[in-house]
Amino acid sequence: MDPQTPIVTVVPPVGPDGGVSVPLASEIVRLCLANGLDRPSVLYPTTGMPRFFIKYGRGVEEQGCTQDYVYRHALQDATGSAPHVPRVYYAFRCGALGFVVMEYVPRPTVQQWLADHREDAAVIRPMIASAVDWILKLPVPGDGVVGPVGGGRIMHIFFKDQEAPFPFPDVGVLQQYVNRAIRWGATVMREPFTAVDFGTEPLQFCDSDPADWNFLFDPSSRTLWRVDYEHVCVLPASFAAYALICHHEPEIRRLALVLNVSHTANMEAMARYSREISMCSTTTFGMKPTGAKSFGQFPFGSSGRVSNGRKRPQLHPLD
Repeated sequence: MDPQTPIVTVVPPVGPDGGVSVPLASEIVRLCLANGLDRPSVLYPTTGMPRFFIKYGRGVEEQGCTQDYVYRHALQDATGSAPHVPRVYYAFRCGALGFVVMEYVPRPTVQQWLADHREDAAVIRPMIASAVDWILKLPVPGDGVVGPVGGGRIMHIFFKDQEAPFPFPDVGVLQQYVNRAIRWGATVMREPFTAVDFGTEPLQFCDSDPADWNFLFDPSSRTLWRVDYEHVCVLPASFAAYALICHHEPEIRRLALVLNVSHTANMEAMARYSREISMCSTTTFGMKPTGAKSFGQFPFGSSGRVSNGRKRPQLHPLD
């Protein structure tokens, strides 16, 4: 990467007055580029006791902005429902790549913990349900932007490979895209086209991947941490319902029952053609990005985002 590439700050670095000494952006970039994109995270410092977890890749700085927003609201929570959230110390973009420096939490994921302590599921499952419910009810920023806090690409199981083809500047453009995708699916299935209308729905936070590997459990304090905010976005309410009711993971679909998440007409229309949409060779359905960010060239000749190979969601009853 060109050493002259400018640094675009998304979350300002915490200064010494905050009791933290955050490494310089130049040092972070050098360390991550040396590590490569196959393992897009590093601990810092690299020797001794780590203090920071550094995540990087395309769009990662957008996740950092969302995580910082959730962290600040969690600090003010008086209900006891908020999960612990790793503090974001610095988030920035350099060329095509985003970087987030956050608090390092050396705790097992819920998936890892329950593999050897299944008896704790009775304690942890309600904690996860409470945390997801708290996130869904967070106040949204008042800027009308859909996607990560501050804008960016939506990550959600409705989209092919769980990633929108480009950022949507507002709900209207998102609705246009979804209706184009649904019309394509209806045409393939030779069925009548039913349009969605997001103008009748509020915007809310949506967590489309509240899986066990995105939570950490502290066995000593019996507390829960929510990590990885890639799939946490501000979206019309039907997206939040879709994410839980139509998820391929049975445990996440159970959350929809626990939280009394209701079906909506828009969600039904989206879910009906999810399989056909996921198999389509195009992801744009004839649309072009409007006001999208320019990410530049990737130093590794890669998009920086790796598909996780998960199955596409379908509308089905709980297993």
